[in-house]
Amino acid sequence: MMKLLLDEQITPAVAEGVRRLLPNLTILSLYEWEKGSYIGQPDPAILARAAELGWTLVTYDLRTIAELVSSWAEHGIDHAGVIFVPSKAIPSSDIGLLVHSIAFLAASPHAKGRWRNRIYFLRPERP
Repeated sequence: MMKLLLDEQITPAVAEGVRRLLPNLTILSLYEWEKGSYIGQPDPAILARAAELGWTLVTYDLRTIAELVSSWAEHGIDHAGVIFVPSKAIPSSDIGLLVHSIAFLAASPHAKGRWRNRIYFLRPERP
């Protein structure tokens, strides 16, 4: 089953909102995950630990995370999936839109199966 980890640029309120809509979905903010011990840690450390534990990262960081997963692919290093949130389509200030978009994805056929090394660009979904 899908486990989602929201990076530190995404407010913990998003995880709370998604849990209200999909109580069976495992979703945590980086502030909750691993007792917050990865706050401020380098992206490779976060992504490596998430991969180790099977957590798919949800992030607005289309630049550095994309470069990181590309480099990892070149070197045969696996990750547990990344869901990129395009800020022009889903502004970080629109918490409701982000909550509904994540919930829509998690409940859709796109969420089924393994997320290992999978990349997905989240689309805006309104209730």
